[in-house]
Amino acid sequence: MTKQIESTKDIYLAAAWMASGAKYEKVDKTDPRHQEFYFSSTNEEPTPDGSMVLVLKVVNMEEIKEQWVNAELMVNAVQFKEALQRMKSIIHSS
Repeated sequence: MTKQIESTKDIYLAAAWMASGAKYEKVDKTDPRHQEFYFSSTNEEPTPDGSMVLVLKVVNMEEIKEQWVNAELMVNAVQFKEALQRMKSIIHSS
């Protein structure tokens, strides 16, 4: 399993990735008018003792992007709304 990193300047695609289970990595605020959001396809968490990493979900980000562009993507509306709020919070944080 290879970890895929994708980025986008589209806040709505970023929210769709997040709502689909992709892991938010960072934001590049070099250009304040066109911030770039980075996500990884593998959402992982360490075990409480730190001995292992649990893979919670693997997301096909290219497929999500393709479905987004073709207006075919189906996501949970509540999760999308919450993800969009998180993206806006990231934009407005220091």
